[in-house]
Amino acid sequence: MIGFMIGTMIGIGICISIEIMISKNVIIC
Repeated sequence: MIGFMIGTMIGIGICISIEIMISKNVIIC
């Protein structure tokens, strides 16, 4: 469960970082 939560947090962080670089906006993927 903890591992899944950490993995999800990392995935969301990467997603937000990519969206900021592409469109300068925080978009939930």
